[in-house]
Amino acid sequence: MITYNSRTAYQKAIKAAKLGNAQEQAVTAYLESIGVKFSSQYTHKDESGDWHCYKHMCMLSSKKGANSFEFSKGLAHAMQYCTVVFIKPVLAAEFLHSVLLDSSANDMSHADWCADYGYDEDSRKGLEVYLACQVNYSKLLQVLTRSQLDHVTELLKDY
Repeated sequence: MITYNSRTAYQKAIKAAKLGNAQEQAVTAYLESIGVKFSSQYTHKDESGDWHCYKHMCMLSSKKGANSFEFSKGLAHAMQYCTVVFIKPVLAAEFLHSVLLDSSANDMSHADWCADYGYDEDSRKGLEVYLACQVNYSKLLQVLTRSQLDHVTELLKDY
């Protein structure tokens, strides 16, 4: 977590976090141009497992359809000024980048995916994550076309 001693610096950082960088703004502009809406809502801090994180519910909607996705961000994705903690919002670009990376599970065998992502091929947890990645890709295709996803992927190259 980043701690700020100046209220002005804290407010500038919050504004920058909400806007994102040029690449993130380009993704947001593209989504708007094709009529896709993205929103995210912080739901809770999860400290129950091995990886403590902030949980968000992300929503994508278009004329084609709508879907919601659970999204997690590490605890470093927060800023603090005095006792006020600001959880950085999930931006469309970071969400789509993450889901598109995970969607490689759609094009790989379970064994290859486990080898690439460091899971034991015999692990139930590995299989659970592999299948969840495939489900999320299917959910993306209910909102965006493959060509739109390809365009987003191109915008996010080197993200």
